[in-house]
Amino acid sequence: MALSKTAVVVGVGPGKTQDVIAAHARVSEAFGNPEVLVYNAGPGMTWPPPAALDIDPDTFSRSFDAGVTGALVWAQQVLPAMLQAGKGTIIFTGATASIRGGAKFALLACPKFALRSLAQSLAREFQPQGVHVSHAVIDGVIDSPRLRSMLPDRDPKNFLSPDAIADAYWHLHAQDSTAWTHEIDLRPASEKF
Repeated sequence: MALSKTAVVVGVGPGKTQDVIAAHARVSEAFGNPEVLVYNAGPGMTWPPPAALDIDPDTFSRSFDAGVTGALVWAQQVLPAMLQAGKGTIIFTGATASIRGGAKFALLACPKFALRSLAQSLAREFQPQGVHVSHAVIDGVIDSPRLRSMLPDRDPKNFLSPDAIADAYWHLHAQDSTAWTHEIDLRPASEKF
């Protein structure tokens, strides 16, 4: 199977339906219908994370919109062309919070739990029609200049490599449909789990 590794990164307010629709239209016009959607939206966590009693309900709602509603809207945009082609890949980026909530992590865990459920539902609905839907649990801190500046004493081997994550995602897209992976979890070898 010959695959091209061309990627287009689209930054958009993920919970803003009209912005997502417009961004998808721009991408499709410029590059054609995407074969792959990687949804990697964060809820805008602050550090330290807020206690449940301190979470503003409007902030919680925006977090859910970014983490889940945006994923649904993006999936709704790419699925018609994928279904028509009989192939495509949708990967939702989750976190450890997709599987278990932690103290002071309700702002992250609630949308990530729901995103995982959305991935499961979409996989069961569209996988038989040729669309591979997968959920990736990212268990750790992704290496970036911003996070390195926030964690200057952290050993570099304790960060997840963005290139290694991209390779794992590419592998999901390239998998044969007789052996699709629905969920993977990625973490540095040093991460305790």
